[in-house]
Amino acid sequence: MIKVETKQAGFTLIEMVVVIVLLGILAVTAVPKFLNLSKDANEGSLEGLAAAVKDEVSLIHAEAIIQGEAGSEVHEVKIGGRKGFVACGYPWGRDGMELLAKNIEGLENWSVEQKGADYIEFYSDTNPKRRVVYTPLTAEQYVVQCRAVPKVDIVDCDP
Repeated sequence: MIKVETKQAGFTLIEMVVVIVLLGILAVTAVPKFLNLSKDANEGSLEGLAAAVKDEVSLIHAEAIIQGEAGSEVHEVKIGGRKGFVACGYPWGRDGMELLAKNIEGLENWSVEQKGADYIEFYSDTNPKRRVVYTPLTAEQYVVQCRAVPKVDIVDCDP
């Protein structure tokens, strides 16, 4: 009896289906992880902006100390050719918050919304519900003591 050898050339239909099913399972598990990267990027940019606001508040405070205007009263300081008010050396009032906003570098892609002398908000047009908010010292805080520090927070809000 003569034995005939046959060579298999290619994959069977079952092998192809198994590979396609495995690739589908991998795609279903991997795609959501890549889609969440934009959310992470937005949150990272908000955290970066909050850090920039805190840094600028610290720089204004340091400049107020250098100018001798960091007492418990409200004083006017001049920084980079711009004037604004500080209380305990921190940006305060409408002019102080305007000074803060104008001295922060890289706000071209951010919107700034000042709420009177109460607070100022920074937000991206792509995600206006998450905002960086600077809240200055209240009148009671700066009159009684200058140990308090203004707040910079990331908050959720309705635009």
